[in-house]
Amino acid sequence: MQRLGKPAAFLSGLFSEDSLIVPRLSIDKEYQRYSPGMLLVVETIKHLQANTKIRTLDLSQGDEKYKYQLGAVEHLSYRFTL
Repeated sequence: MQRLGKPAAFLSGLFSEDSLIVPRLSIDKEYQRYSPGMLLVVETIKHLQANTKIRTLDLSQGDEKYKYQLGAVEHLSYRFTL
């Protein structure tokens, strides 16, 4: 099936001078066997290293397997009521 013009993966986030937070990473399940999300993250890292000062990529909360494959480190989340 040819699907020209339709993304296999998508990510969006917020950035500052030296970090990128990516709370949204989505893939088209039809292509999941090709790991389009992992490819997108790896290529994003390569681009950021070569073209920006960004050196921190935060893939946000969650314990998805791909995050650990990329070297994730667990952090505690805190909630405060003010």
